[in-house]
Amino acid sequence: MSVAIDLAGKRVLVVGGSAGIGRGAALAAAEAGASITIVGRSSDKLKEVVTTAGTGTAIVADVTEPDRCAQLVAEAVDAMGGIDALIYSTGVSPLAPLDEVDAETWQRVIATNSIAPALVTRAALPHLSADGVVVFLSSITVGGIHFGLGPYAASKAALDRTVRSWRAEQPDTRFVCMAVGDTEDTDFARDFDMARAAELTPKWVAASVIYKNRMLSADLGRTIAEFVAMLLAHPGLTIPDLTVVPSGGMLTMDDVQELMDTLAQVASP
Repeated sequence: MSVAIDLAGKRVLVVGGSAGIGRGAALAAAEAGASITIVGRSSDKLKEVVTTAGTGTAIVADVTEPDRCAQLVAEAVDAMGGIDALIYSTGVSPLAPLDEVDAETWQRVIATNSIAPALVTRAALPHLSADGVVVFLSSITVGGIHFGLGPYAASKAALDRTVRSWRAEQPDTRFVCMAVGDTEDTDFARDFDMARAAELTPKWVAASVIYKNRMLSADLGRTIAEFVAMLLAHPGLTIPDLTVVPSGGMLTMDDVQELMDTLAQVASP
């Protein structure tokens, strides 16, 4: 069951709106009456979202290009006339131990996850409505022991600190840092070497950083749209930090063994 929300007349910019959580947020916002502009690297994926939503503006952009961050905001403002909510959900997450991560990978991760949200926000602030809100999608990897995700966690930690600085320097604007947990149907593991992921899974389980259940990107995206609608409807309040994770506890080795036993039984003649 979904919460009824009203975003009629609101203008929502979703950076990273072509897939996963951002796509879910954009579709839910459009369904609730918002004007939406979505940004991503894939023209085909962006067209699919606009077609599904039945409305919206698609902007193809690579946020690792600094000048493009300001340009995409200008294009969004031209399309919508302003911005009431900015949702930044773009992220890259290579899987590798630190001693295998080269400079190019570090630069790409930091540029996408840390620098680009700051540049997009800088460009968007002059066009943000007085009661507007900026939501950054961070990660529960910050503060956790997620083997093989060092650059990603570091980039999200940098994002978290940047958001705190935005709040200090721009106290009249509502900046929300939303730490997100395990979610299906996203591009998070798009570039993973699955054999490497299988090797690291026991370490993740032992460190208690994997949930038994996983959220659905469409459901989480709708939750974000509902959250934005709530903040826009109540300009006198804010929620600076929010963590959204699956219900249920953490995955244990006993759970893994039980799953393996079940699969073995299904596979046996």
